[in-house]
Amino acid sequence: MRERKQRNRAVRCQVETCKASITNCPSCNAPLQAAGEKGVDAAIITDLLTLAFDDNYDIAILISGDADHAPAVRYIQKKTDKQVIQAFFKSHGDELRNACWDHIFFDEILGKFVLAPIPPAPTQ
Repeated sequence: MRERKQRNRAVRCQVETCKASITNCPSCNAPLQAAGEKGVDAAIITDLLTLAFDDNYDIAILISGDADHAPAVRYIQKKTDKQVIQAFFKSHGDELRNACWDHIFFDEILGKFVLAPIPPAPTQ
């Protein structure tokens, strides 16, 4: 995915007669920071479509519960022989899950992972 430039957009009061710029949190006075997620959904959908039509995958695992991805998933599965599997939590993502060929619930598999202790680095 290509890097996206951060934009310095001011947060503004929504009262029509005010529109003052807010740069610090009103509660703790810490500087506000913009989220860097703009365009991620479009990039994911573009990658799913491009990679499907370029025959770069047979099965894609989409880790998301976002219903905005459902139309692209339906289109890919209608127009190609590719399949999309949703991996997410049971309580989220019903529309996307219904659009996908299958699903994996994190709730059901997380308990099966066992974290092994990391051995200490050898001393020299």
